[in-house]
Amino acid sequence: MKKSKTQNPVRASPEPLQVQVPHDTIEKVLRHFSLCRAAKEPLTRRLMDEDAYWEGRLQGKGALPPSAWLFNAVANKHADAMDAYPTPTVLPREQSDEQAAATLTQVLPVILTNCGFADTYSAGWWEKLKHGTAVYGVFWNPLAHAGAFRGDVDIRTVDLRSLYWDPGARTLEESQNLYLCSRMPAEQIVGAYCPYGEGDPMRQVWTDELLSSSPADNGRGDPAAIGTPEHPGTVVVLDRYYKTSDPNGLQRLHYMKIAGRHVLYDSAADPNWAGRGLYDHGQFPVVLDTLYPVQNAPWGYGMIAVCRAPQDAVDALSYNVMESSMMGTKKRFFASESTAVNEREFLDWNRPIVHVQGDISDARLKEITVEPPDSIYWSVLQGKIQELKETVGNRDVNAGSAGGGVTSAAAISALQEAGDKLSRDSIAASYRAYEKMLRLVIELVRQFYTEERVFRVTGAGGESAYTSLSRATWSGADRTPVFDLVFKAERESVAQRNEQNALALELFKADFFHSDNVEAARIALDMMEFPGKDAIMASLQSSLPQAD
Repeated sequence: MKKSKTQNPVRASPEPLQVQVPHDTIEKVLRHFSLCRAAKEPLTRRLMDEDAYWEGRLQGKGALPPSAWLFNAVANKHADAMDAYPTPTVLPREQSDEQAAATLTQVLPVILTNCGFADTYSAGWWEKLKHGTAVYGVFWNPLAHAGAFRGDVDIRTVDLRSLYWDPGARTLEESQNLYLCSRMPAEQIVGAYCPYGEGDPMRQVWTDELLSSSPADNGRGDPAAIGTPEHPGTVVVLDRYYKTSDPNGLQRLHYMKIAGRHVLYDSAADPNWAGRGLYDHGQFPVVLDTLYPVQNAPWGYGMIAVCRAPQDAVDALSYNVMESSMMGTKKRFFASESTAVNEREFLDWNRPIVHVQGDISDARLKEITVEPPDSIYWSVLQGKIQELKETVGNRDVNAGSAGGGVTSAAAISALQEAGDKLSRDSIAASYRAYEKMLRLVIELVRQFYTEERVFRVTGAGGESAYTSLSRATWSGADRTPVFDLVFKAERESVAQRNEQNALALELFKADFFHSDNVEAARIALDMMEFPGKDAIMASLQSSLPQAD
């Protein structure tokens, strides 16, 4: 496996400091947060409602027995996303940066592995598919790896319900403030930030103020609503990221940590960070990845919002059909009061004889017949199921089956390729968000890798090698190198591998690799596009006779 190695651990992030922030500044910040919270309340309620709907379906708590068509659609799209898990390649824009780009290409996957990004990416896709928005936080964690090193990049998912931005902002970067809300035990905050020592009577006063200033619950499970019987002794903690401009007009990103009405830390008041901000890149350390975007809003809609109505219709129709089927398969009888049938024997199907007093006739004992539902209702049910499938692009062919008498592997592959366009579109959007995350990672490496770190990387053939990385890797002190990022799926599907093998066989049969056909093969290859084409072109070029 891949791992990293460093020496001489140092802290590369601001230590918590007791800072003096004017009281009116704190009140202004809290009032602004309240406005952000109120503006986001409709979205928070929608997210809570969708969570309850999703969990209720999985637990079978709805009014009707739920079917799993919506779950199947979400699970299939999640599988498509993980099949296309991205692997980055860093490309330089200037020749002098080629070595730095090659090193980053090797090391970035190791950094992502160290912070468990595969699990983070998977969790983000569940949120993106269900609710329409995946939120990734790209932070510098000075305590990463249990403090064994000097800190490292930390990428994790963020609950959209705990994120707040300026009302009216169309994107996060248009906002001037970003709040991350969390819960922390009061004892932990007091132990880390209280300016009064043990035994000081002001310590208890500080603690009481901390608990009493926590916001009240709104009855909807809002992350900013703490201090309820469900969360005794916990306090709302706000991580506020805000933008300012320095005297040169450059944008700076500062960080403030607030608990109750106590400012625990403010980088703008810290002499070590006041002039440069928390992160040199000056951007919010949060990236949003949306499924179905909403106009003039940073968040989007997900499959629950889009498919809830057809899924409920499928459930209602399925229940009626199932209920009719159950009634039709369970025999019931009309019995006259004077029939004198031994009911105990009649209801016991293991009894070969049922005793009756008097004569038996249809007038005295008659079976209740249930008419089966008309076929039109079954057609309506199938139509609603097909509607749900078509809406999210979860057709049968995408799951590996094909109807209509299609049996050819090539035809099925073509149908799957055509049916995957919705998945490809949403995956491409995630790649764009992934690029933003990696650019933040590169900037954090540039800022905080002050000393050389050694990484063990695994090559394509499984061999191990060691490479080092620090911010000195970037050559040229008079400029900031800029890199391009390209991605490919880490794991190719069986169909893709078979397609590549079939292409190689077709090229061989067409005598592409015969020494007499090199020029014609090069012309044909110039008009083609497929993975590995450059290697084939280089091989053909090397086979040409060299001029004396």
